[in-house]
Amino acid sequence: MLGAPRTRELVELRGALEVQAAQLAATRITREGLDRMKDALDTMALNVGDLAAFVEADALFHYEIAAGSGNQVLQELLQSIRSLLRIWVDRALTDEGHAQAAVKEHTAIYEMLRSRSEAGAMTAMRFHMGTAEGRLLNSSPVT
Repeated sequence: MLGAPRTRELVELRGALEVQAAQLAATRITREGLDRMKDALDTMALNVGDLAAFVEADALFHYEIAAGSGNQVLQELLQSIRSLLRIWVDRALTDEGHAQAAVKEHTAIYEMLRSRSEAGAMTAMRFHMGTAEGRLLNSSPVT
């Protein structure tokens, strides 16, 4: 398991990389990628009471953003970081209220990507990463 300092550093890095991925995806993601994101978003909305299914759909949503960035290195870095943080990501979502808030945040990201707004996608992702990081750090031994 990762120690507290490394966990915090990975969480910080993930947030910055997710914002970068959203910026790039705003102009590069394909229609098919957006369709897969929408499917993942719909699955999340239908599974706010089934947190395992919710987390899986959340991972697919973020995967599509990374893939849509058109930057393979960025995609692989995000996948590696997510794998390292997986246990904490799974624990961070503890109730339906968190899940419902996350659906709203993901919807905002999706809408900005669909409208091809780089600034909007970055802002929406930055906001989401802030709340997600807070949940994640509160669920981990990071002090």
